[in-house]
Amino acid sequence: MTEDDAGAFVAGWIAAWNRRDLDAVLAHYAPEVRFFSPVAAEVAGAAAIEGKEALAAYWRDALEKFDRLEFTLDCFTWDAAQGLVTIHYVADLNGTRRMVCEAQWFGAGGHVTRAAAYYGAVL
Repeated sequence: MTEDDAGAFVAGWIAAWNRRDLDAVLAHYAPEVRFFSPVAAEVAGAAAIEGKEALAAYWRDALEKFDRLEFTLDCFTWDAAQGLVTIHYVADLNGTRRMVCEAQWFGAGGHVTRAAAYYGAVL
């Protein structure tokens, strides 16, 4: 993956979330993905979500809770040595705006194998 590829991934990922197109979002993730989030701990009862099917169920449930969901990209970084895209954005969830940073590690097959979402300050 190049930095241009990473930029295309980020743009598509943000756009898919803003369309609420869960299938397009999930297309980037490996079957064995591990996802970590403090919000998952609150919503699903565990901070770690194991596997693409469980991640799909978690995100499907989360989408039902948010009438409004809009991500606005701030910036991203690409670390080729680690296969890591870090995305900084503002998430508007039902009118509450928060700073978010997501780290997404890509495996050899070009899919995300590990991801973590870090939710920051309410704006």
